[in-house]
Amino acid sequence: MTIMSPNHKFSLMAWVEKVLLEKIAKQLPANSIVVEIGTYLGGSASILACANPNISVHSYDLYDDFDYDGFNGTNYQTLALGKNSKRTLENVMKVIEQYPNIILHKVLLDSQLEWTQGPIDFLFHDGKHTNPTLQKDLDFWNQYLSPNGLIALHDYRPYLPEYHDLRWPDVEKEVGRLTSGKNFKIINLIQSLVVLQKCC
Repeated sequence: MTIMSPNHKFSLMAWVEKVLLEKIAKQLPANSIVVEIGTYLGGSASILACANPNISVHSYDLYDDFDYDGFNGTNYQTLALGKNSKRTLENVMKVIEQYPNIILHKVLLDSQLEWTQGPIDFLFHDGKHTNPTLQKDLDFWNQYLSPNGLIALHDYRPYLPEYHDLRWPDVEKEVGRLTSGKNFKIINLIQSLVVLQKCC
């Protein structure tokens, strides 16, 4: 039975993608570390944290003033934060306050990341979909990914026509780069959520 976080409605993912994310979280051993790139309103982080209270979810975002509601034609931000509220770390923290296993981090675009928490078990990337930022993110976190660890990338749609608005060429490029050798293999693809596993 699926017990989805009520905050799932603030995640910019299809239902089947949310269910896959929840399934991955449930299968992670206790004390696993998850890193999410692209917090938005905390919807996906809440799905992960609710599905498995025994994992830690470190979620990174710019918390800039980009109007995602206008971009997506939705009012998620207003629903989550209230009318005229800004998408700040402090405001998003209120949305996810029922999940103490979520740790929010504010970063600057293309800033030098630091990590001292040890190996990570799952990287969920739904941040900037273009290079060089995407490649830098993946290369940075890959060095901390545990053997058999997972990477999931959102908005992977190589099945759409070449010039479709919903295609992100650099997401496809990075999936191809990671799987071109023997280090990663695709283990799942549902709608636009692709899951890679690190091979030992």
